[in-house]
Amino acid sequence: KGLRVAVVGSGPSGFYTTKYLLRSKASEVAQVAVLDRIPAPFGLVRYGVAPDHPEVKNVTEDFETVAADPRFRYLGNLTLTDTALDTPHASLAALRRHFDAVVLAYGADDDRQLSIPGAAGCENLLTARAFVNWYNGHPDFFELTPVVKNALRAHPDVAILGQGNVALDCARILAKSAMQGGPTDAEALAATDICSHAMDTLTDLCKEGRPLKTINVIGRRGAAQVAFTIKELRELTKLSTATLAVHGGDFQLADTEASRKEVEAARPRKRLHGLVADHVKDADALEELADKPQIRLRFLLLPESMTQNDDGSVTLECRRARLEGDAGSQRAIPDPDADPVTFRCGLVLSAIGWKSVPADASIPFDAQRAVVPSSRSRVTLPPGDNNSGAPLYVAGWLRRGPSGIIGTNISDGRDAAEAVIADAGGPGVHTGERAGVEGLLHELRESGVQDKDLVDWRGPRALHED
Repeated sequence: KGLRVAVVGSGPSGFYTTKYLLRSKASEVAQVAVLDRIPAPFGLVRYGVAPDHPEVKNVTEDFETVAADPRFRYLGNLTLTDTALDTPHASLAALRRHFDAVVLAYGADDDRQLSIPGAAGCENLLTARAFVNWYNGHPDFFELTPVVKNALRAHPDVAILGQGNVALDCARILAKSAMQGGPTDAEALAATDICSHAMDTLTDLCKEGRPLKTINVIGRRGAAQVAFTIKELRELTKLSTATLAVHGGDFQLADTEASRKEVEAARPRKRLHGLVADHVKDADALEELADKPQIRLRFLLLPESMTQNDDGSVTLECRRARLEGDAGSQRAIPDPDADPVTFRCGLVLSAIGWKSVPADASIPFDAQRAVVPSSRSRVTLPPGDNNSGAPLYVAGWLRRGPSGIIGTNISDGRDAAEAVIADAGGPGVHTGERAGVEGLLHELRESGVQDKDLVDWRGPRALHED
């Protein structure tokens, strides 16, 4: 009858794993059930990619083709957890009872925390993950609308902590929609799939005469160590609503001999550094830009404290840093002789990284690295696991951490699928003896879950197809 496989997570790694599983013969794979706690599929592609990057979202066409296979099933609105919830949920133990193999591919649903005084109680501080999910319409983040609105109204400046692609995505979306300038950028953004509640909130600032003025994108190290790509930076240079400005003093302080070696060592890094250098502004030029909308790159600044002011704004204090170490391993350490640098702003976005969490207490988890430990996509099970349930596999960010691009998950998914197929017939893999979706649905119904509580985006009949 073939394997019945459960894939937890409908993002890129989950769908690429499913794709390569379904490329196998029906005699090898009889059914692949993709489970997700969100009704709509595609995970990071739907909720993490910026709305003005539609070309990146084209991979969903491939995923739709995967879903057209008659062996594919989708159970949306179903949470993997061993904790009792009021909403439909299933434990990992249940999946291991009903399926021949279980692939964990649910990504990163948490954030690295900004651990500085004042951050925990700051109403204006959001993670970049939350902000991105908000403007992309993730159902968990609708309630952020008044938070974003109040923060942006409190002060016309924004601080973004971190200098990766997500940080620049946030800066660009804010600049296009909430900065006063030509209508071209805002009109183009409105024509994308950005959610209406986000677009209305951001554009209302300009209508009310409260446009954003400066978006500070703040990094701990220098221009030679930024994590964003040249493509993302180029987009900022083409905005009609804001000028890209690189703080000249910061740029020079970070120009160490080791940094110059890093730049010269790799051609892509050299090109990126050159584009940053092209937008360096000295003190006089920055003064001339003071009253104009701008996205300003700041370097060598370590966030030290945050204070919520009575008028709703935030005072962010940063410690000046200096670089120490050899090329390729320079660290930012506090400079005890430098004066602190202070920013007053409305919204503060922490873009310092996402992290995975164990959805079920029985999932083996490396808390330090925030990943599921594995070898060649096979989850490393603890000694107490008696192999009575289906074997576990892992793919995507949950396996390697939040790194790479969407395409990185292609090889990840292929590796996981190949491991499942290779292990068929081995210990714990009872090919054709388990009921798969039908067994799980029976158990869920016994616990009071109704079919209408589970969602398949293709329509209600798809849930019952076999």
